[in-house]
Amino acid sequence: MWVKIINLFTPIDYSDQPYGWLKNQFGHINITRKVLFLIVLLSFILDNRAYLSLAIPIPIFWFSWEFRHYILYNDHVDCLEDLLFENLSFISFCTFIFTGSILYLMGALMLETFIFLTYFFIKYRWYFIDRKSK
Repeated sequence: MWVKIINLFTPIDYSDQPYGWLKNQFGHINITRKVLFLIVLLSFILDNRAYLSLAIPIPIFWFSWEFRHYILYNDHVDCLEDLLFENLSFISFCTFIFTGSILYLMGALMLETFIFLTYFFIKYRWYFIDRKSK
């Protein structure tokens, strides 16, 4: 059982598995988004915006996590992709914190989705082109 849990933390490139790559990167986005949501919720419940500074160590944690994976596994593509998508949620977080507008938050979430899907379709364009020709 412990081996399965430890294997969850080994980086996988998913270079030939678009669905696995989508789930992997979407998981990275959601982990960060949930932590940021809890920080915003805490600051609203306690009515103190100073708690928003708890979000500062999150990108530092992700950078150190991916740097560790790079040192252990020497897979720079996976590390850079994971780092990009782990920190992508900060677009909407910073937009909401600095503007306080739900409308701007929706726009930032749309921008995150656009970046995510554009990267996906560029990376796996061969998969869709080959399928279409068959």
